[in-house]
Amino acid sequence: MLHIALCDDDREDLALLERDVRAFRAAYSPEVEFKLCRFGSGADLLAAMERGERFHIILLDVLMPLCDGIETAREIRVLDRAVKIIFLTGSAEYALDSYDVKAFSYLLKGGPREKLYAVLREAAQEIEGALDRSMLVKTRTGLVRLQYHSIAYLEVVGKTITFYMSTSERHEMYGTLSEIEEAFLSQERFLKPHRSYIINMDHEVNGLEVSIDEKCLQLLALRQPAASDLRFITLALKIVTDLERIGDQCANLAKRVQEINQEPPLKPYIDIPRMARCAALMLKEALDAFVRGDVNLAIKVCQDDQQIDDLHVQIQRELLSYMLEDPATISRALNLTYISKYLERIGDHATNIAEMVIFMVR
Repeated sequence: MLHIALCDDDREDLALLERDVRAFRAAYSPEVEFKLCRFGSGADLLAAMERGERFHIILLDVLMPLCDGIETAREIRVLDRAVKIIFLTGSAEYALDSYDVKAFSYLLKGGPREKLYAVLREAAQEIEGALDRSMLVKTRTGLVRLQYHSIAYLEVVGKTITFYMSTSERHEMYGTLSEIEEAFLSQERFLKPHRSYIINMDHEVNGLEVSIDEKCLQLLALRQPAASDLRFITLALKIVTDLERIGDQCANLAKRVQEINQEPPLKPYIDIPRMARCAALMLKEALDAFVRGDVNLAIKVCQDDQQIDDLHVQIQRELLSYMLEDPATISRALNLTYISKYLERIGDHATNIAEMVIFMVR
């Protein structure tokens, strides 16, 4: 069952929204049950959540008295980090604020009903995919249930799909990738870089993180290092955490790129490639500084972070002007905002590594 909350202080708008969501429910899938709850204010919605009520999707008005939609969403995130928040408002000026609360989408009231349906469908499919953590595969030897998190990648050759598992096992089934790809691509961890492959973005980086952790702990237990060697190993344990999070940011970025590529470019992309080159160089230099114990190179990385921060602020301002001038650009502009933020965070992680190197050497 999908539990959906509707929150708007305008009774007429709330009634229209409920009508549209009920129409979507009728067209979505007869097998999926919906439960709708209406709230006339952010305070009422938060009170229900504090009593333990949980929702999969929240359709939230931005312009409300006392506790507006953005403030309500911030409080929602304290109570529930996973719920899909979809903002509905009459103005585009709050679109960037929606990023801070990890909104799923930002729609303008009075827009095409098809746009609302498309966003609801995408959210519902993601939720259903998250609820279903495994799939039943008919292999040549019989039925096998595969856990999604254990699948490293899929490859199709002709009419044979091969599942490569993190345990080094392989399972083959007859069929085409298009028949099963929706179940995978509705999940954040999976990406289709080529028509013949679907890969688990979490697998490679997370596997390396576990391997490095095990080797570091083995050194600590068997060698009992002291002084500089102990600091080096301890720092390596901390650095892999930053590297794993950088991998997560790259996976999120790739998802946004897939969405952007389905629409015409909003503008010539100049500053974002500059950010990407700068972030990549900072990460390389931070790791070089760690291996060499080079304080000066680590200090340079910390100083270079300001360049990425400045580019991020500049891009946000530019994209906000696009959204205010033409609401039709909101979807593309928000995706570019997310990409800019992911690159800025990668720079922050590189700076964290550099700062730890300075601590290690000094």
